[in-house]
Amino acid sequence: MNGRKFKADRISFPFHHLLFNISSISRVIKKSVANHHLQVTFACNYLAEELDWSFQRRKKTLIAAMIHDVGMFSQRKKFKLLQSEFQHTRHAEIGARLAADLPVDYEIEDIIRYHHHPWQPEDDQQEAARENIPEEAFLVHFCDRISLLIKDDQEILSQRDEILKNLEDKTPRVFKPGLVDALAELNEGFWLSLLDNEILKRNTKEILSAEDEIMDESDTLRLAKFYSGVIDFRSRFTTTHSLGVARAAEKLVYLMNFSSRIQRHMLIAGFFHDLGKLAVPPEIINKEDGLTDSEYNLMKKHVFYSYQALKTIPSLEDIAEWAGFHHETLSGTGYPFGLNGDDLSLPCKIMSVADIFVALTEDRPYRSGLEKSEVKKILKEEAQQENIEGRIVNVLLENLTEFAGLIDELQDDRDDHFENVIDSTL
Repeated sequence: MNGRKFKADRISFPFHHLLFNISSISRVIKKSVANHHLQVTFACNYLAEELDWSFQRRKKTLIAAMIHDVGMFSQRKKFKLLQSEFQHTRHAEIGARLAADLPVDYEIEDIIRYHHHPWQPEDDQQEAARENIPEEAFLVHFCDRISLLIKDDQEILSQRDEILKNLEDKTPRVFKPGLVDALAELNEGFWLSLLDNEILKRNTKEILSAEDEIMDESDTLRLAKFYSGVIDFRSRFTTTHSLGVARAAEKLVYLMNFSSRIQRHMLIAGFFHDLGKLAVPPEIINKEDGLTDSEYNLMKKHVFYSYQALKTIPSLEDIAEWAGFHHETLSGTGYPFGLNGDDLSLPCKIMSVADIFVALTEDRPYRSGLEKSEVKKILKEEAQQENIEGRIVNVLLENLTEFAGLIDELQDDRDDHFENVIDSTL
């Protein structure tokens, strides 16, 4: 692959393609979590139609519903929260701040921010926020509760009346008046569809694909930055990891005389490279002790899912390889595909070096970032063992002061960056 022509000259793909591929990654941890988002999105679509909302309004609501829990980093907390009474929670504010970076024209931040806000304010703070809450947020809240009330192991039509009564009992204190009546008008086909994952996906894709926004290079960069935030903010120690890898990889391809287009695409790949960590519980990512064999195997899966999420997206085939092969080695001892040097393009090898370099220099739960002398030693050893490309290592080490300065700057800003998005929501 080293001498082959890269596949995509120009990035262009429908937004919903990547949205669906990435949302499916969460199914690796627990199927019910991914189904929850599909159920909420499906219910929002049906009820918005029943309420005679316009197409554009429905679509905006569906996009928000697809990612409404994007600020929920801990799967363990999510499972616990899914079984409890909802109120305005921290994850909704975090999700709203992250969603501000999405490259779509729909304003969905406040839908996500207030999707647990009760219809009737319970305190002065909720009263003050009330006039800023879009009606779509109350619909997402309502549909969120529908999904949570469903018992997957029981026949759905037998649950219908109980679910309606539960929702009616909480109206208008929690839910907007009129929504229960609209739900009661929906036919049995709606209820049966809620437990059929294929119907949920097909229906949601149909409306999201209609008049879909086409992502260009600039949009894709913003989308990659958005998802890198979702991934990296799951740990204080990795807040700037994807940014560091993206910047280091971009710098390396520049120093190795690649075109400006490849430099830009490498930056995107760097932001996407750990996308598959959405399939890894943050409890493992943040573990201070060594990982067990089982935990390590789970961690290794992340590159497989990074590649799978990107490879079927039109015009992202190269970026999928650059992002998804960063744990492959020249000797063929890497993972997940056991590729060797002949199988890997030069940008794939560059991404691998960039990832190792940034990881070595970063603080982690179990150690502080390594000094430049130790980083230099490890990179040379990895090259001698034919795990990474020696000429790429040489380029990096020849410019080590510049690369180290780049990472030091990001590390210095790391805690402030984390607090601006996460801690400030406490």
